[in-house]
Parts: sequence; structure tokens; C-alpha cells
Amino acid sequence: MDNVAAKSFRDLIVWQKAHTFVLNVYRVCVSEGFPADERYGVTSQLRRAAVSIAANIVEGFRKRGPADKLRFFNIAQGFGGRMPLLPRIGSRFEVCGHCPTPIPT
Repeated sequence: MDNVAAKSFRDLIVWQKAHTFVLNVYRVCVSEGFPADERYGVTSQLRRAAVSIAANIVEGFRKRGPADKLRFFNIAQGFGGRMPLLPRIGSRFEVCGHCPTPIPT
């Protein structure tokens, strides 16, 4: 793998994976997993957390100082920590019968 400096956040593998993750979370929440009446509960939390991961990676990339960059990357990591919990809550309360856990734990 080349050690070439990223010119855009789109060059970051972590952002590419986060972007794909957002698309998968939306797909599961909207069309495959949760019922429509759960739209403002667990699915809302899932979607917002997934988007926040990618958004904080972008914001961190744009910061100049290393401390600022790390702060935003750490925030993204924190949102990622929520992701395994939310589908389990949906499954536990039978909101979703076949909710996948988006991130392996």
C-alpha cells in the first residue's frame, strides 16, 4: 500500500468504509429491518449515529492541528461505539425481527 498523503477526505479508506456503512444502515432501517412506526426511535438513532461517524471523519480531515484532528476522529469513534447496541435494543423489544448488527462486536 502506498503512503501517499490524502488530498481529499474521499481518499481516506476509513471515510470510504464509513460512507458504505451509512448507505447500509439506511438500507436496513428503511427497507429491510424496522417497521415504519419505529422511524423516530431506534432507527433514527442508528441513522444519525452512522452519519455522524462519516461527518466527523470529514471534519477531522479538514482541521489543521493534530489535536483538533484527533478530537474529531475520537468523536467518530465514539459514535461507532453506539452502533452494536442499537440493533440489539430493536431485537430485544421485537421492533425488528431480523436486524443485523451493523458492526461486528
